Order: sequence, then structure tokens, then C-alpha cells
Amino acid sequence: MLDVMGEITNNEQQGCPQGVKRNIPTSVPTPISLKPSTPFKCYNCNEEGHLASRCEKPRRETRLCNKCGARDHQVRSSPQRKPTRNVADSSTLLVEEEHHFVPPYTLKISCRKLAGNLEAIVDTGSHISFLAEAIVVTSIIEPYYNDRHFKGINSSKLDMLGIVKDNLIGDNFNVNVTLHIVSSYTMSGNLVLGRDFVANKQFTCYFDNQIHIVPIENSIHVGNDLEDICTSPDNTLEIDSTIAPKYCKELETVLNEYYLRPERGNGPTVKFEMNVNLYRNHKPILVLAECHIQKRMK
Repeated sequence: MLDVMGEITNNEQQGCPQGVKRNIPTSVPTPISLKPSTPFKCYNCNEEGHLASRCEKPRRETRLCNKCGARDHQVRSSPQRKPTRNVADSSTLLVEEEHHFVPPYTLKISCRKLAGNLEAIVDTGSHISFLAEAIVVTSIIEPYYNDRHFKGINSSKLDMLGIVKDNLIGDNFNVNVTLHIVSSYTMSGNLVLGRDFVANKQFTCYFDNQIHIVPIENSIHVGNDLEDICTSPDNTLEIDSTIAPKYCKELETVLNEYYLRPERGNGPTVKFEMNVNLYRNHKPILVLAECHIQKRMK
């Protein structure tokens, strides 16, 4: 007995433990379920309970519908497939985007200081009119002394190289305009006429398929005041804004050709004299309407 105790004591002295301790788990492990949460589905026969690798039915042709098993369409065209948010139903209005190229409004003009005729683009979105540097003679450019700055596309600064005050001549207009000189790389054309040109008080602009310019001094003012019609030196034509511009242009052409521009002689075309003699105790002259005269005759 002492020998055994001595051996144990020697083992303990050599660093050997007296026994092995086991940690008893405090929780009970959950048994693993061998049954799948969803039944197996065969993509060969579209039945549940087995996989396609163990299917006993003949192998079907490829590129068929995996949703309903039909042979005339694929899964993306299956009627059993639920529609996604990107698919429009029968009540959704489908709008097809149309791209139409709208040509710019242009004018054929000539300038006194610039040689030759130019095709100008009318841009109502631009505050000013500007000219390409490449077609301007340096000797006619005046310095630009203005603290006002302008911006182009993407808020890029538009550098002013100077100005040219010139006279623009075209159909139905002859006006003075200040043209701002910019780099030729700024625009594809040579001349752009902005709102400073469109808002000129010497003419009126109408836009439909093209731009129409009507001089104001050759128009007539339509009003109810006789004194205003006879004495007004500046006659302007006032037409309902709902009327199409082309009809307004035709009306102004008729008035200018047959009312304003024809030369009138000093006397009337037809000479006719009428004498009115009033006798004593005679009834005064009465002007009766046509309907009133017909009633009296009956």
C-alpha cells in the first residue's frame, strides 16, 4: 500500500494529473431534422418527392419551361410566373418617347460693317446677341467695359472679347444692334440674335414653323375712339392672341397693301355733288332704318 502511495506521489511529483475532468454541457443539443423544410421537386417531370437525377421518367427536351413543364415556351414567358414591378399590366398607360429634331429659327441678314450675308440663329433664351471672332475685322471691335458677366452651358463663363455696334438689315427690319464678340469655339454658327433683338420696338416677332417679323410703323391700330384713330401717330395692330400667327400675318399684309401703302389722290375718285334745299314749314330730314321703312310701306 505504501509502495502504491509512493508511486502516485512520484507521478504527482513528475507533473502527471491525478485524473481527467470532463465538462458536462448545461444545454441539451437539438436533434438535426433529416426532413427538408420544402419537398424536393424534380425539374425533369415537375413532380415533388425526388430529384431530377433519380427521375425514372424519360428525360425531357432542353430549353423548356421549368415553371409549368410546357414545351411551347420558356420560363420567362410562363403564364404561371408572377409579374414583377417592371412589367406593366393592362391598366398601365404605355407612353412611347418620340424624338423630333426641331430646326433652329434662322434669318438671312446683312451687316454694314461685316462683309457678305449671314445666317443668324434667333435664340430667345439668350440675353444678348453675340458674334464669332473669326468673321470680325479687328479694326471695328470696340472694348467691352461692363462688369456684367454671362454664363453659357453648364454655367461656364462666357469671355467677352469686345463689342461691335452694327446695323442689321433683313426682310421687314433695319435696326441697330450691339453684337458681343466671343471666341469661335463657343458656338457652331457665326451669329446669334438674342432677346435684345427680338424685343426691339421697331418690329414684332411671331413664331410658328418659321420666324415672322412685322414692322410696327406700317401697321394700323384698331380702336373704338374716333379721335384716337384720327390723331394717333403710332398705329399698331391689336389682334386676338388666340389667332394663329400665320393668319395674323395675312391680315397685316392685307391692311398694309390695301390701306396704308396705296397712294391716295387729293380728291375723290368719283365726283358727285348733292344740293339739299330746306323750305319754310317743311318737315326736317329724317334718316330711317331699312326695316322701319319697310314697315311703313306695308
